Amino acid sequence: MRVPGDITITAMALAVAALARGESVVETASFGPETAALAVALGALGVRVTRNANTWRIEGVGMNGLLAPQTDLDAGRSPLVAALLLGLCGTSDFDARVVGNLDAPEQFAPLFDGLRRYGAAVAESGRGYWHADVRGPVLAPPIRHELPPDAALAKPALLLAALQSPGISSFTEGATLPNHAERMLGAFGAGLSVTPGAEAGRTFELGRFPSIRGRTVRVPGDPSLAALAAVAASVVPGSELRIEQVLLNPARTMFLSALVAMGASVEAHGFASHDGEEVADIAVVHQPLRGITLGAGHVSLMLEEIPYLAVAAAFADGDTVLQLPEDLPAGARARVASAIRGLAANGVFCEADEQTLVIHGTGEVRGGGRVATGQDPAIGMAFLVMGMAAREQVTIDDRTGIEERFPGFVEAFEKAGARFVRLT
Repeated sequence: MRVPGDITITAMALAVAALARGESVVETASFGPETAALAVALGALGVRVTRNANTWRIEGVGMNGLLAPQTDLDAGRSPLVAALLLGLCGTSDFDARVVGNLDAPEQFAPLFDGLRRYGAAVAESGRGYWHADVRGPVLAPPIRHELPPDAALAKPALLLAALQSPGISSFTEGATLPNHAERMLGAFGAGLSVTPGAEAGRTFELGRFPSIRGRTVRVPGDPSLAALAAVAASVVPGSELRIEQVLLNPARTMFLSALVAMGASVEAHGFASHDGEEVADIAVVHQPLRGITLGAGHVSLMLEEIPYLAVAAAFADGDTVLQLPEDLPAGARARVASAIRGLAANGVFCEADEQTLVIHGTGEVRGGGRVATGQDPAIGMAFLVMGMAAREQVTIDDRTGIEERFPGFVEAFEKAGARFVRLT
């Protein structure tokens, strides 16, 4: 099985390619609503972005070549896309407005702080449809900035901003943050220097208008979607599944580690490096699972995969205890609530409060329930996977978003042996 390309890697490739000189080609990419929104927004900034089959083509405009947008830059529901657009515009001498349907706009505070250090004027409004207005300085000065622990969104955006500063900017992270941005910049030849910290974290230096040129990027498979396939193979008796060319960046493999802790047979084969990222095939063989306990720190790193973990826990022997983060975003909290209702509808007993979710696994699932997805594709896909191994058919009420999140979902799983009944 081959899962669609990773959204984060695709978005980073599009954003960096926009500032490169010449054409870049992004292969086996994500074409979901997030990357589509970014492509449209880049077009409004004067970057020509086209799609051909499973490939994005970007005609980069070079450093400081972005044009003032004549319309709002719509990030849709993607905080990452909003952050990247703010980073691209934050050191450009023009006005831009980034808008989006985002449920936790406070997560942009570290980014706004960094952009203001560059001399950008930034103002936001969280009332109704969120928007942020930004105007970059005529000439952005280099900065020295310490990134806080909650700067996962700010980091890639500020590195994009630093690309367009004439001096060398320095960023220090006390705790190690996801590193997709620096890996993609390195692949494009941005000349980013990284110095490990004495105890933890790292310092990055970047700037002086590095000369980056267009290139071909091959996007590895999305590890969140690979996790879904791994759950299916782990709970369906007799299954053996190989998931090809999956991104195995250490910051993105928490779910697979949790699945292994539950007793799943998951092995990586054929390690390689694509554009600085670790990639491998994942082989999964069915065997019985057992309940585990995961702390809030671990759960916070796999919010999309909570429904997948809930399904795995339902088929495990014993209790699975998930400690929920105190600052769980509203969207993730709604996802947890939908997962709890779906489990109950299919005969799985669970208990929950504001801090904890306990799933009482018995090694098998009755099924037979109808699950309200709340138009969340993660819920829909998770409970379709439950139906592959439950005693009775599991039905979801809405397929909204599944084809966008996992293009070819039904066909991929049918090819692997699953059977779906399409209801009108």
